[in-house]
Amino acid sequence: MRAFSHGCIRVSDPLALATLVLKDAPGNWTREKIQAAMNGRTSVRIDLARPINVLILYATALATEAGPVMFFDDIYGYDRKLERQLGLPPVT
Repeated sequence: MRAFSHGCIRVSDPLALATLVLKDAPGNWTREKIQAAMNGRTSVRIDLARPINVLILYATALATEAGPVMFFDDIYGYDRKLERQLGLPPVT
């Protein structure tokens, strides 16, 4: 189990995310060009024409469309902190 990653965020499909982010960026960033840059040995900086909004959520429970609710370990202890702030008894 990996945790406490100092701000790293895992992305399930980094090529798709990069393609979306770079679609209007200067330099004609095709999937092939992005893939080559990702596999290259040097870092590439690309200034975007406009900022993009990013929403990051941390959740320990997930309601699926199929019905079941999935629960995950709260490795950062946020659930207990939220329970205290809301004045709720701890869930055991």
